[in-house]
Amino acid sequence: MSASSAIGASGLGSSPAHTDQKPTALEQCVARVKLAVKQVQWSHLSCSITLEAAKYPVVTNCNHLFDGAAIQEWMSQSRDPKCPLCRTDLTVVTPLEELQESDEGRLSKLLQLNEPQIATLSCLDTSLRQIQDGEIQEAINTLELCKPEILDVSSLVVGLKFQFCPSSENVELAMACALKQENPDDRIFIYQQVIAHASCRLDAYQELILLTKDPKEKRALRLQAADLARDAGKFELETSFRKEAEIPLVSTVISKDEWAAAATINLRIRLI
Repeated sequence: MSASSAIGASGLGSSPAHTDQKPTALEQCVARVKLAVKQVQWSHLSCSITLEAAKYPVVTNCNHLFDGAAIQEWMSQSRDPKCPLCRTDLTVVTPLEELQESDEGRLSKLLQLNEPQIATLSCLDTSLRQIQDGEIQEAINTLELCKPEILDVSSLVVGLKFQFCPSSENVELAMACALKQENPDDRIFIYQQVIAHASCRLDAYQELILLTKDPKEKRALRLQAADLARDAGKFELETSFRKEAEIPLVSTVISKDEWAAAATINLRIRLI
């Protein structure tokens, strides 16, 4: 992993759990800050079993840290599993993120953060409080103090600027910033923010559709984009979006060519 990371690039995941009610743009920003905190805390942690970064770090009852999947596999190989490092009987394995405030001393010992990481975490914690208090501009200023060699917060700053000033200028800056992001999760976050504040941007929908993996979410985005294209008078683009949205759901019943022909007829009838 590079010294500077983009938010969501450490195997931590960046998408909230699927619910029927989607989070607001501001809630997405809050979730990104919380994710960034975990990333700074965990990015340098390695597993003594895999000798790689711990994708899902867990802590044993003997206070050693491992990747969750690796230690579970280790434990499954014995009826009386012991710690690979100290040979203590393994009785409890706790996800690192579940350590409570009462375990603060234990957590600090495990993380062993350096000064730049501590400074970045301080900025993230302060910005989170500012966002929750509605002090958006102050939160932006605080985030821009984050150590760039530790964490790239450009996508988060872009998202917050929409909360403070959803201007057309900020939309263009966001679209340009998205293209510079190496991490797909950061690009997704920016395009979601653009759509939340400038729902007419078909180009943002098109990019988000390409990046979205969940079939249901992808279909919903295509149908939204189709409606947008229709309202903009871009009927060929509307037809394309609707075909892409519906074919996977009906292809087991009729062929794609048959569906395309029927869709074209329906579209012409609707336009007449």
